[in-house]
Amino acid sequence: MSRDGIGLKPELNFDPIRKILVGANFDIDIDYIKKPPYPRYKNIKRCNDKDANTLVLTDLENKVSLPVGLDYSKHSQTGEEVKTLLEKRIEEVQMCTGCIEHSQSTGQVVADANVSCIRYCEICSEQSEVCDQCKREGQTSINPQLRACRNCIDNKVRCSRLAIIAVIHDCEQKNKTAMEKIVEAKMNNCLKTEISLTNVGPDAVHIGKYLTGSLSNWWLLVDDFRINLVILRILRQIDSPTGKVLRDVISLDSVQRKDRQAMESVAEISSKRSP
Repeated sequence: MSRDGIGLKPELNFDPIRKILVGANFDIDIDYIKKPPYPRYKNIKRCNDKDANTLVLTDLENKVSLPVGLDYSKHSQTGEEVKTLLEKRIEEVQMCTGCIEHSQSTGQVVADANVSCIRYCEICSEQSEVCDQCKREGQTSINPQLRACRNCIDNKVRCSRLAIIAVIHDCEQKNKTAMEKIVEAKMNNCLKTEISLTNVGPDAVHIGKYLTGSLSNWWLLVDDFRINLVILRILRQIDSPTGKVLRDVISLDSVQRKDRQAMESVAEISSKRSP
């Protein structure tokens, strides 16, 4: 599962079908406008959505991708808030199809996700093995991510659902802090059992962009030496043994960086054949 966000320009738009203003974290209709105390401009402005984060699922073979969720936020989130939201979304996505079909929904959005899809067994967790009752029900694991839910067992139907193996996120500071907290909780064995098999990691594309920007605009620390794209370009141009070695292994395009969005320059400079 990948989660990526985009900044929004705070504004309100009128929906002619529903007769409300959209763009805030609550519905603003004519009744809200007329009802005292009358809303002030600053109050409405603080309720505007500023960020949109999409949730996309991808199979292990990287052949199928499907957007499954969208989160809006009206303010800057902390790392702890992002961690809590990630844990909640993972549990919701892992809800089985049977519980989804019988759950309440509002506007095609599941309202009571993961409330009735119970897979945890306290006895199995305490004795670290499948208890006799769960064995008779066909359970083979003590991990909730690998177990059938109670509703499907009671209804004697197959429990089909997803198991989130990895969550990929960009490395914005709040997201980085959230991932570090999840990794720390997993190492200390205090992570929720419903997501104990899930790993978190940064997005490779964003890492490449950050490295490209750092190499071009600032400094990168490599083997206790600070390097910069300008220095590499100057060393490559000079007539010296160092310049000859650099010209043989690094192309001119990689140090010129004409395309600001391209990440091939960092990949080429960081390759094993580079000095």
